[in-house]
Amino acid sequence: AELLRADLVLLDAFDSLEGSIEIVVARVRFESRVPLVMLTDGYSTEQLVTALTAGADAIWSLNTPVAVLLVRCNALLRRWLSTNR
Repeated sequence: AELLRADLVLLDAFDSLEGSIEIVVARVRFESRVPLVMLTDGYSTEQLVTALTAGADAIWSLNTPVAVLLVRCNALLRRWLSTNR
């Protein structure tokens, strides 16, 4: 229910979430189509491809400066809102 009110989903350190990447993304996508961003540093290329294929919109490093994260999130929101109004 909380996802229905979200404008963007940002999963921090999703590598610590229980279950596979596909299950985590599917749970989010079941409730919402808003931009889904995942932050991590501990995944292989195959796992990153799996997350993006499953429905994540972006995967960024945990070391990305907050100012850059905010600008990137705003860009995703701007594009999403312009196509979903």
